[in-house]
Amino acid sequence: KIEGSAYVIKIGYIPATVPFVPSSGWIGDNLLVPSSIMPWFIVWSIERKGI
Repeated sequence: KIEGSAYVIKIGYIPATVPFVPSSGWIGDNLLVPSSIMPWFIVWSIERKGI
């Protein structure tokens, strides 16, 4: 999340407004089952208006 936040700031966004979904295609973490090595991730929900 730290690396992602730094990039988000660099391109002009505020990290608190950008949802981060942790996953690793390299070793498969959090792709099919929850990963214990990414405990900072708290599940969030999305609210869509006008759909």
